[in-house]
Amino acid sequence: MDRPKVICLALLVAFSLTAAAIRADNEEASSADGQIRNLMAQKRDALQERVDEIRKFHESGTVTTDKVLDAQLDLSRAQLDLAITKEDRLSVLDSQVQILRDLEQVAKSRYQSGSAMRAEVLNAMAARIDAEIALLRAQ
Repeated sequence: MDRPKVICLALLVAFSLTAAAIRADNEEASSADGQIRNLMAQKRDALQERVDEIRKFHESGTVTTDKVLDAQLDLSRAQLDLAITKEDRLSVLDSQVQILRDLEQVAKSRYQSGSAMRAEVLNAMAARIDAEIALLRAQ
């Protein structure tokens, strides 16, 4: 076999091996991505249960608004991590704004009735403003 044919054959073999390695890497990455998304979904679900549990205690007056805020913001971050499209992210952010508006109103009512400190209202207000800013930036 002459030298040019040997070089072409060697290049063809090298290219084939490289392509096979790239395909294997992509398959491994795809599998890892699926596992990561599955874990992220499990985390979101656990955080949703946490929010639900903390809200029950908040409604009975045994947990402060700050605890609900922390739990809600953790949940929103997990939901945003799972959002794939811009519409998904906007939906999560819009929902977060609505939830934080409601929570701010609850904090105001609790403050007016004497069962919460003004700091809880201010924290709820700041969280709602941050959520509105994030929503506007994402649009």
